[in-house]
Amino acid sequence: MGGQSNVIPSQGGKSVRFTQGSGSSIRPSWSHDGKWIYYCASENNGPQIWKKAAAGGPEIQVTTSGGCDQLESPDGAYVYYLKPDSRSLWRLPTGGGVESEVLSLTHVTDFVLGSHGAYLMKKVGPAALRYLDFGSGGISVLGVVTEALRLIVDWPFRPTNIGCCTERPSLRGAN
Repeated sequence: MGGQSNVIPSQGGKSVRFTQGSGSSIRPSWSHDGKWIYYCASENNGPQIWKKAAAGGPEIQVTTSGGCDQLESPDGAYVYYLKPDSRSLWRLPTGGGVESEVLSLTHVTDFVLGSHGAYLMKKVGPAALRYLDFGSGGISVLGVVTEALRLIVDWPFRPTNIGCCTERPSLRGAN
């Protein structure tokens, strides 16, 4: 499933445990400005998104009705994430507020954010890479692969190449 999140200085050094909860934490991601680290943690109420200042401090719960696989938008206005039950794309203002469903497309296994939209991998039958344009709301299919669950980009927010792999941490048993 997952474990605890750790931080290691980019110049090298000792690994420091970043999360403190008793449950597992998976898939940490940095905020756009590098001041926060978001992660999915599974305690008693299932997978939820949490954040913590990169410099240290208390862990702050971001979602209350489920969420995982989170990424902050390039402008820092929203945290985008997948709901564990439907695997649909949602967002929440980073300063707090009401969550909203961005796309009711279910079975999304992964997504990466571009500067004006999101690249989504949907796994039902052949895996399809789709692009959601935030401005128009339009969705286009970019390609189909026989099996892919995780997206890999060459440059965050402005990808010119997108790779796919089959590795995926399981959330089963997280509740």
